[in-house]
Amino acid sequence: MANVMNVGLIECRDAARPFQLDSKNESNNFHIKKVLANTSHSFAAYYPDAEFVQDKNAILQDGSIDLVIISSPGQEGMHLVTEALEAGKSVRIL
Repeated sequence: MANVMNVGLIECRDAARPFQLDSKNESNNFHIKKVLANTSHSFAAYYPDAEFVQDKNAILQDGSIDLVIISSPGQEGMHLVTEALEAGKSVRIL
């Protein structure tokens, strides 16, 4: 059995629904640990076990987070990708 990968989600879109990955989807080896949502909507219902943070560094500097998922519609996310890679994280862009 593979280890569970802790995920930090950075949601840059102002969407009514966030990118959805079940926060307890450990069967697929993912666990959403922290979420930074750049929106006025409450995503707590989507990620009830995640810690919601106000700053990207809470995700980027967390040594337990293996993967950063960046949900961004454009150039805004590219700076975050660079920062996440420089922090030693694996990155997925949506």
